This record gives sequence, C-alpha cells and structure tokens, in this order.
Amino acid sequence: MSEYIRVKDNKMLAAYCGPLPKGTEYRKVPDGWPHFVPGLDVRNFDTAWSLRPLADRIAEGLVVVSEAEVVEGETIRAMTQLERYRDGLDTLPPGKKVVETTDGTLSLEPMTRAEQVAAGQLTAQVAYSLDLADCEVLRKAAYIDEADPIYMMAARGEINETTGAPYTLEDWKNKVAEIKKRYPKPTAY
Repeated sequence: MSEYIRVKDNKMLAAYCGPLPKGTEYRKVPDGWPHFVPGLDVRNFDTAWSLRPLADRIAEGLVVVSEAEVVEGETIRAMTQLERYRDGLDTLPPGKKVVETTDGTLSLEPMTRAEQVAAGQLTAQVAYSLDLADCEVLRKAAYIDEADPIYMMAARGEINETTGAPYTLEDWKNKVAEIKKRYPKPTAY
C-alpha cells in the first residue's frame, strides 16, 4: 500500500492510499505527506515532494503576494497597520504621520503644524492661531509659577537669598522678559 495523489493540469485533485494505478495523472507521494490541498499546483514541490523555496515559487507565479502582504524568508504575512499607512494602502488619521527609524521600526506620531499646513490639513491662518494660543498658555503658566512670586516678594520687600538684596520690580521685569524669550510668539506660515 502506498499514498498517491491524482493530478490534472498540474493541480492536485484527490489523495488516495492503496496500490498506485497506472497513468501519468497519478503520482506517488511519501507516506503521511502533509501537503495535499485540492487545487494546489504540484509545481510548488520538488521531486522529493518538499516545498520549493518561496522566492522561486513567487518568481514563477505559483504564489502571488498581494500589495498588502510582506515576504519574510519562507513566510508571507499581512502588513501591519503602520506598514499599510507607510505604503499608502490606508489613509492616515488626520494630523498623524508614520516615522521610520534607521532600524526599520515604524511609529505613528503627530505632524507638526507646518507639516499639516503643507499637507493641506490646516490653513496657515488656523495653524498660526493655534501656535499663538499655545504660546499664550505656556507664558501664562510660567508667569504664574515664576514671575508673579517675584512681583509679590518685591512688593513685600523680601530679600533675595541668592543676592542678599531685596527683590525689585526690575527682577520681576527680567523674569517676564526671560519667559517671553523662552516662549516667543510664533511666526506666520
């Protein structure tokens, strides 16, 4: 008794166990052969009935790799969502971009406002208004945390422990200027 398959037009039709019939449409396969799939092309296998290298089968058109799949060695896998974004198969969420590091790692990151303007996602006027609002929020927080305490200490005549002199309105003005320099108003796009 032996195992064999029936083949027509290079396609597997059926698998059998028993005496091998005569005729070219019947081909002996190893006992316990795990690769029988109805309709599969037998040219995927070498003469010992082992799968041929994937690259060879792809080159001969026996295996088709879609644009949404990636070949990794002897495996075909579906692209990750980030790969699909990178390759333009899916639309990126607004305000996001795919960043690829030198080692090939992909990540989804926010676009800068300049990139959003260039991509047509924001107008230059809207981007400027958002940047200006961000600047104002950062300045206000810094004024509250850093400048206002100096103003109050100057008003009360408290001593600056660093200099040994009383706080002055000039110290407060210098801190305000430092904050404005740290968070400059945006320029137009």
